[in-house]
Amino acid sequence: AIGLALPASSRYQTAKEFNMKRCIRHLPIAIFLLLATFGESADRQQNSDSKREVWEALQNYETAFIKRDVAALEKIWADDSVFVNASGEALTKEQNLAKIKSGATELDTIIEEDGMMVRVYQNSAVTTTPVTIKGQYSGQYGERTLPKYTRLGKRSRWLAISL
Repeated sequence: AIGLALPASSRYQTAKEFNMKRCIRHLPIAIFLLLATFGESADRQQNSDSKREVWEALQNYETAFIKRDVAALEKIWADDSVFVNASGEALTKEQNLAKIKSGATELDTIIEEDGMMVRVYQNSAVTTTPVTIKGQYSGQYGERTLPKYTRLGKRSRWLAISL
């Protein structure tokens, strides 16, 4: 058998030292991947919590709208919110609140179809779902099924920005 002896000053003195140096070289990558996995898990949990908060905010909005709870709606809607009603009118927060106060806009029911999708992007969220609305818009009673797109922004709490 032919053996190869490495000199003492060789770069790798033993196989054990060679393996240890390889491990140390790859250790930062392994730590990064491990931390990224934990971070992703925490992000998923936070995203899930945010989706639940958004869903609850929308439920509060719908309840307040049906009950014509103007005080609650003033808190739920952002000051610069835009509301597009079933008649296609684009209303500011003040205009929409005035229609609710006067009785020109009054909803009996809001029925959301299954499959609401909630997407959260840091401090904003978008929801989409088909919805059937029965009630009165601008003094005209009717029932309409339409897609509902809602954008919310999170300041200290979730606020409806565009409905």
